[in-house]
Amino acid sequence: SSGGTISGDLTISGDLTVSGGGSYAYSEVLTGDMTITQATVGDSALRIIKTGYSSGMFIDHTFNIGTGINSTAIDIDFTKSTATTGGDQYLQGINIAMIDGQNSTGGTSSAMTGVYVRTDLDGGAKSGTHNTLGFHAEDTTTSSASNGGSLRLSSNDGAVMGDAHRLGVIEFAGAEDTGGTLTVGARIEAVNSRGSDWDANNNHTDLVFYT
Repeated sequence: SSGGTISGDLTISGDLTVSGGGSYAYSEVLTGDMTITQATVGDSALRIIKTGYSSGMFIDHTFNIGTGINSTAIDIDFTKSTATTGGDQYLQGINIAMIDGQNSTGGTSSAMTGVYVRTDLDGGAKSGTHNTLGFHAEDTTTSSASNGGSLRLSSNDGAVMGDAHRLGVIEFAGAEDTGGTLTVGARIEAVNSRGSDWDANNNHTDLVFYT
């Protein structure tokens, strides 16, 4: 048979296979595990299209910790399983594009954050050594003169880096009042400030410290 309507709850014991495409509008709660397997090159295994305010995806990960327990809210295992030849290859575990497609008016300030990390370990008694890291880059390849954890800040608008233009900045901020107003107290900037644009032979950069 084909087509049909199901009214009420549906319980399935065993595997469920759905073939084909479709568009669905519903609110659903999933209890248990879900696995998405997708082997087609160029297609997304999971795509979330969200319009309007609030989160496109929200993960609320709560657990009772015990001795020897490692818990991860999001675990991404990005593996290149086969060798390839020819052409350049660019592999990205996470690619976040923040695009302000419209001009904002009427407000006093505007900010876009690609990745926001909040850490709070003040909820209970502590003992031993606690390392609270907002960001940790670890390189597990054999150590060498060219390997190691890395962080890159870059500026690339399609044009040559101009004189006095900034490549990147690291800011250190703290709250100046009980309302959570953050103020930058120090920063480190990388600036092309040698009097000329960049070219193949000139990539001079000054590292400037501000307090």
